[in-house]
Amino acid sequence: MLRADAAHFEAVAAACEALRAAGLEAVPHVPASRFDDDAHAGRVLDELSAAGATSALVVAGNDFDGSAPDVDAVAALARKRGFRCLFAGFPEGHPHDSSGGARLAAKLAPAGAGVVTQFVRDPAVLGEWLDGARPAAETGNVRLHVYPFGGLDAALVFLDALASKGILWEPGGFGAGG
Repeated sequence: MLRADAAHFEAVAAACEALRAAGLEAVPHVPASRFDDDAHAGRVLDELSAAGATSALVVAGNDFDGSAPDVDAVAALARKRGFRCLFAGFPEGHPHDSSGGARLAAKLAPAGAGVVTQFVRDPAVLGEWLDGARPAAETGNVRLHVYPFGGLDAALVFLDALASKGILWEPGGFGAGG
């Protein structure tokens, strides 16, 4: 298993401080697979908090083999320290997690949690996935970061397709239409 050394997390904390100084919000990636145990994860989260981070993208890590704290344990440690937790979502599926939206909905249940998705190429898949991933019929805002692969025209076609599926543009993000 790959472990990040102290210098790695020191660099992440320095980046958080620089972003905060520039008036931006830092959202460091916090891969559970990089920690030896809960105490190690807690120390890193404390350092990130001291550096000004208030949110964290908590992920298992592609090399997670079960010997490190799991993503839920790291998220609990982050919440205990006041972090808003974001989680990775995979609308088009993930080779190591077949539970899809149900597991994500459980992670999102605590107030203030959010999701960052991987690339999505099919607007219909995104709409169905959002419906399955939302806890307890919550509609909430969906904020998209659109990668204009294929050019701006292709990105606009994608956004139009989302709007036709009831995911409408609103100031500050996308929301569920109705």
